[in-house]
Amino acid sequence: MARPVNQRIFTEKMTFEAYNALLSKIAQKRAFLAKKRHPTVTLSLNQLSNIEAIIVILMHTGLRVSEIRLLTVGDIRKAITNHAFVVYEAKKKSYRRVVIGKTTAETFKKIFNDKLNEISNNNLIIRKHKNIQSPYSSDYIQQFTNKFLRETLGAGYTTHSFRRFAITEVLNRAGVNEAKVLANHSKVETTLLYKRFNEEEILKNVLDGVWKNQT
Repeated sequence: MARPVNQRIFTEKMTFEAYNALLSKIAQKRAFLAKKRHPTVTLSLNQLSNIEAIIVILMHTGLRVSEIRLLTVGDIRKAITNHAFVVYEAKKKSYRRVVIGKTTAETFKKIFNDKLNEISNNNLIIRKHKNIQSPYSSDYIQQFTNKFLRETLGAGYTTHSFRRFAITEVLNRAGVNEAKVLANHSKVETTLLYKRFNEEEILKNVLDGVWKNQT
């Protein structure tokens, strides 16, 4: 029997513990590379900086990779000052406003401190080594980020894991309408898919709790 069209298979949902494990792994790799003296070290450090930027932005915003690949230093400055910034969504070929909280603004200040000291607002946040205004493709960003996620957390985690986390948290703390706004879904039915998977996850935890001490 074919799977219903409206049923999607989601990746593993990101958690705070997994997110912190990713940041710790980046810090360890950065410290290790900093001790080496080799022509490829600078490039490797740049890739770690890119991965850190990607996972921080995705975790705090629930954006798609296609929406963050063109973010600039100027966008981050606006986000920190105004608690909002604008992204271009290639899927809909339109711009949209994204809001963030104070905690996210403070995190952006810390993570992007070096880049915020740069003069040009046009420099990309996710950048090719010395070519700071030439973007990667969305597919390539997903490729090297997913590789790092799998190596650190195991199979099942992808860049979509962050989006699932953000949407689920808003569903739990606010509601479907707010989650739809965060995700920028055209139809509420798409957002409700996340709600259904969230409810199934809660149900599994409840059932595990029922039988935990019985086996």
